[in-house]
Order: sequence, then structure tokens, then C-alpha cells
Amino acid sequence: MSTGPDPQRFSIGELVQATGVSRRTVRFYVQTGLLPPPKGKGRGHFYETEHFERLTRIRELRDRGYSLERVRSALEGRGDEIAVPTIELVARVRVADGVELVVGQGATPPTPSQVVALARAAARILSGHDDND
Repeated sequence: MSTGPDPQRFSIGELVQATGVSRRTVRFYVQTGLLPPPKGKGRGHFYETEHFERLTRIRELRDRGYSLERVRSALEGRGDEIAVPTIELVARVRVADGVELVVGQGATPPTPSQVVALARAAARILSGHDDND
């Protein structure tokens, strides 16, 4: 039973789907030498596991805040692997005196209307006007 693309060969569409990197970005990385060109010629070209692994590593480094030059250095074994601080965007909503609701950007961040509804519910609870009492 097959669960996905051939692990040895990927079309650009399969590579994009497997890594979450856009076609345009894949082509840019090939053009700039960060990613080796695909194998084969013309419409029959394909990417291999090495492309998938390298593209995944590039994405990890970019997500950690590495510049393209620093990514290149890390991939070529030049330079250090100093940890880059993770940047997290959060929203802080003041619900009451001394009480804030902090909302992060997790895998599925809440919508603005969900944040407003949550803040209103928290304010109701804190004010003692909770309808569930």
C-alpha cells in the first residue's frame, strides 16, 4: 500500500507538497545554488531524496532565522551552528486590571473573532457575571 510519492523520485509538485516550500522558492534555491538542479531533462526532470532532505534542512534553518548566506555556510560545513533565538509573535489582550490574555501563533492560531470572544468570556467570568453560575 503506497502512502505517498516514490521516496527516491519526486516531481516538483510532490517536493513542494512534502516540504511546504513553494515552487518559486525551489526554483530560486536551484538558481542560487542552495539546492542542486533536478535530475533528468525537460518535462521528465525529477528530484531525489537528497533534494528533499536538503530542502527540509534549508527550511529548518530559515525558520530559525538564518539568512540565506548563513544557510549556505551551514550547508557547506562552514561557520558555526550557533542557536538563533526563536521569534514568536503573540497578541496580548487586556481583559481586566492585572489580567492579560496572551495568544500565540501555534499550529492553528485562533481567528481574531475567536480571540475577541475568549477575551469577552474571560472578562465576564472575572467580573462575576458568568451565565453558568
